[in-house]
Amino acid sequence: MRFFDLLARLGSIGQLPVTRGSQYVRSRNIGALAKLPFMRSFASLASWRSLPAFATRPLRDRVKQRGISYRQNVKQGLNLTVCYFAGCMTDRLYPEMGEAVIKVLESVGIRVVFPQKQNCCGLPALNSGDRRDGIAMARQTIVSLEQALRENKADYILSASTSCVVTIVQDYIRLFEDLNYQGWLRRARALSEKVIDFTSFMDRVVLPGGIALPVRQLGAADSVSYHDSCQSCNCLGLRSQARNVIQNVLKLDLREMPQSDVCCGFGGSTSLEHPEVAEKLLNNKLNNAEGTGAAVLVADNPGCLMHLRGGVDASGRPIRVLHLAQLIAEQL
Repeated sequence: MRFFDLLARLGSIGQLPVTRGSQYVRSRNIGALAKLPFMRSFASLASWRSLPAFATRPLRDRVKQRGISYRQNVKQGLNLTVCYFAGCMTDRLYPEMGEAVIKVLESVGIRVVFPQKQNCCGLPALNSGDRRDGIAMARQTIVSLEQALRENKADYILSASTSCVVTIVQDYIRLFEDLNYQGWLRRARALSEKVIDFTSFMDRVVLPGGIALPVRQLGAADSVSYHDSCQSCNCLGLRSQARNVIQNVLKLDLREMPQSDVCCGFGGSTSLEHPEVAEKLLNNKLNNAEGTGAAVLVADNPGCLMHLRGGVDASGRPIRVLHLAQLIAEQL
């Protein structure tokens, strides 16, 4: 994990020739570098979807450097403590998403703790069949989150990455059942009872808690379309929860797109292994979203957001792509 941290930090410096200070690796910036053997496939992938750049300061560094929290300005709120499991993409690529999650939670009085020992949940390894490294990452995640729960007397472990949530609450259990690792299976089951995704937390804990989100209520200034990620709707059963927040809490104009629950084409490594399929699915999704006339496209899974943002940037479409937490944070 230390090696990955070092690579990510070095990458944030070494990427400058192809990012030029932006949040994307764009094909037009690769230029003559595309002739290098190791850059050819990279340039091909960036031709139809801009790739994300490493953040110069990951979320874990930003959390350490935070000053006065938003929570200190809240007079009444929920008396809860949440351990925030960000996930690799949010931590290393989109720290602004993580900051939005923390801001939203603190706006209703929740104490947010960021366990610095957290690392990858193991999803990429498990999905690619690398069971050895997947098991090691699963164990490390369980140990670090158990420690964070004990030390902070936390009520929940929350993640705004539904892929990470599915990995921890479903995949770990199947993994240890299959291996007949009874001790780790018990620990995985106990941990899963504390884990919740951001969208469900807003719908099941925050809104019924009687503490109103301090939103501006300026009316439906923005029109929004919503993408149901595969992990969110197929694994966690999320359908109405985000829509309830968008329409009934934020009072925004929700414009449903056709096939909102059809895959955007990301599918983890699928978009790398089968780019021709991923590109078609991406264009279909963005065409459907753009056809609604919505100004903002929202989802709750960083993997989908990475894919959708890259497609929007590469094609120059006039639509913003935000995590649900970012949409809420902008309205506070």
